[in-house]
Amino acid sequence: MAVVLNYLVPEKVFLYISSVATVAVITSWTMILLAQLKFRQSKTKEEIEKLAFKMPFYPISSYLALAFLALVTVLMAFMAEMRIALVVAPIWFIILYIGYQMKKKD
Repeated sequence: MAVVLNYLVPEKVFLYISSVATVAVITSWTMILLAQLKFRQSKTKEEIEKLAFKMPFYPISSYLALAFLALVTVLMAFMAEMRIALVVAPIWFIILYIGYQMKKKD
């Protein structure tokens, strides 16, 4: 894909690839933070006390991190070069979901 982009838009290929990577990082960290919030909600106070690593300033830190990731996403929408990643990401997520559903049926 990078070779095709380099042929079509050589002056913007790095920006396009890095913006798609940024969306991937935002997605990954969003899922990590949401899973951590859900995990902590599912535990009793006694179970939480036994955790080896406790997230500092929980749950405020998780919500602040999610807000920061949302802010980065909004800022990306205002940058023409990075906006393409916000357009491509939902399409990619739909393709992944369809692939997951097909694989799950096996």
